[in-house]
Amino acid sequence: MTIKQAGFDAIELWIGHLEPHIATAEQVATAVAILKKHNMPIVSYAAGFGQPGVSREAAIKVFEVAQALGARVLAQGFHASNGPLVVELGERYGIRMGLENHPHKTAQEIIDTIAPFAPWVGAAIDTGWFATQGCDAVQATRELRGHLVHVHLKDIRAIGGHATCALGDGIVDIPGVLRVLKEIGYNGAISIEHEPYNYEPMPECIESLRRAKEWWATT
Repeated sequence: MTIKQAGFDAIELWIGHLEPHIATAEQVATAVAILKKHNMPIVSYAAGFGQPGVSREAAIKVFEVAQALGARVLAQGFHASNGPLVVELGERYGIRMGLENHPHKTAQEIIDTIAPFAPWVGAAIDTGWFATQGCDAVQATRELRGHLVHVHLKDIRAIGGHATCALGDGIVDIPGVLRVLKEIGYNGAISIEHEPYNYEPMPECIESLRRAKEWWATT
C-alpha cells in the first residue's frame, strides 16, 4: 500500500532518506521527480541545526536541498548558536526552522531558545516527546501559540519511555491538542508519527489518521 492509498496527502522527509550533506544533484532531482510523479508534497524536511557551530557551507546545503524539495519548514533540533545563520538563510530561502522538542520539559524552555530568532525559528512540537518528559502536551501547545510552525501528533504508552502507539491508544490527550490548535487558529501542517521497531505500523497509522480527522471535525 502506498502512502497516498493510506489516505495521506503529504509527507515529511527524513534526512535518513535524503541526507543533504552527501546528496548529489542527481539524487535530489530524482527525489523531486518521484514526489512529482505521485503528487506528494513535502510539508517538512527533518534536517536541523542541533549541534553548535554549524558551518555556513553546511547550512546552505540544508536550505538548498529543502528549497529544491519544496519544503517550507525544517523540523529538527536547533541550537541557539546557529540562530543568526538560520535567520539569515531562512529569510533568503523563505524557509522556517522548527525546533522539535526532545529533551525539553516545558514550553518555556522552547520559547527561551527560539524567541530571539522569531519569526524564522519557531516550534515544531512533538506531542509524544512532551509526554515522555512528563509535560502536558495540551498545555504546552497552548503556551506555544504564536510560535508554532509545525505539529507532530504522536502518542506513547507511558511517561519516561517512548514506545509509540496509534493515536488514542496511549497517554497523550490528542483530541485536547487538536482542540487547542483549532482555538488558536493554527493553520500549518499536522503530521502523524508512529515509529515502532518490531512491526509494520501502517495499519495503526491509517487508524490514527481516521481518528485525527474525526477528532478535528468534532472538537
